[in-house]
Amino acid sequence: MVEEETAHQFLMGLDDESFSNIRSKILTLEPLPTLDRMFNIVLQEENHKTVMLGREERIDAVAFVVNHVGKVQQGAGAGGRITCKHCGRTGHEQANCYELIGYPLG
Repeated sequence: MVEEETAHQFLMGLDDESFSNIRSKILTLEPLPTLDRMFNIVLQEENHKTVMLGREERIDAVAFVVNHVGKVQQGAGAGGRITCKHCGRTGHEQANCYELIGYPLG
């Protein structure tokens, strides 16, 4: 009885936003798992969420890079190279054209 009461207190102490689903699943198990088993189930769920969050962050980073590369390649000439709108040469944009900003010394 005491262990069951402690198990219920443990489950009710979990964050509703993060663990409400796993709490519900544990409470439907017959017989109710031991406190150690409940802790391991919650720990597995927390590890799973951490892995998935890291995966989403990597996907967001890849999407940022793809978006950035797509923006760089907009206006690119033949062969996917950037073409200057001022001089017509490839390899630089108008903002970096030496004819407009001046040639470097040497």
